[in-house]
Amino acid sequence: MSSIQDNDLVNIIDSHVHFFDAGRSEGIVWPATDSPVYGFGMAMPEQRLERAGDDPVKGLIAVETSRRAIDDRWLQALSNSEQMILGAVLNLQPDQSGFSARFEAACSSPKFVGVRLRPIAEYDLGSRELEQNLRLLEQQGKTIELGAPDPGLKSAFAEMATALPATRLILDHAGHPQADSHTDEAWLASMRKIAACPNVFVKVTTPGGEFESWRATLDVIARLFGSERLIYGSNWPVSRVENIVELKDYFRDDSAAFFYDNARTAYRV
Repeated sequence: MSSIQDNDLVNIIDSHVHFFDAGRSEGIVWPATDSPVYGFGMAMPEQRLERAGDDPVKGLIAVETSRRAIDDRWLQALSNSEQMILGAVLNLQPDQSGFSARFEAACSSPKFVGVRLRPIAEYDLGSRELEQNLRLLEQQGKTIELGAPDPGLKSAFAEMATALPATRLILDHAGHPQADSHTDEAWLASMRKIAACPNVFVKVTTPGGEFESWRATLDVIARLFGSERLIYGSNWPVSRVENIVELKDYFRDDSAAFFYDNARTAYRV
């Protein structure tokens, strides 16, 4: 990996962005009407790019937040029409009947890169039917990703990664750490289980608040997963696009991998 200096620009693929238009005729289920994010009215690619700053954003990975089929279709159509969207991660309800047909239809788009299990509380990760459906993604080289806020879900995530060794799995939001997670034995043990699975990547969502308060936990994540399995994702517009300078300084010579190369590898874009 090439060395970068403090003031050098770095190419960025933002691997976790959400888009919505509250004015759609069919309405939206995310964000909720009482959410401050809903007050934006819409969040579209050009608005994300306006927040890019000096570092060139070379692409976006759009991640669906809803289980409605109509929202999957909307995001896929948007992705197909927007050059800056390199990939769309859909929901497709892999725990429900008819998934194979929905999956086949999604595969007709070159922008379809994977499936996200959300909301995770609605999934039984130990379900035999779910595992069988997820094997379709394995066969077609698509990713699987989910957030796993608690240690039990992280253990289930590790079991899924072990059962699907040829699939690239992505742990969203860095395992939902807190600033003091580096001292939480349950969190550490569950993250070690995931890190032992070589087919897992981790999205490091831009931390809020003071970066230094989060650094010790990031140290643990970086040590467990190494420079080639961590991916940048802003979680825009839920999270503000910030801390880029701090993250560039933190990853130093590995910034090109963190901000760009690893996302290309994980999503095959």
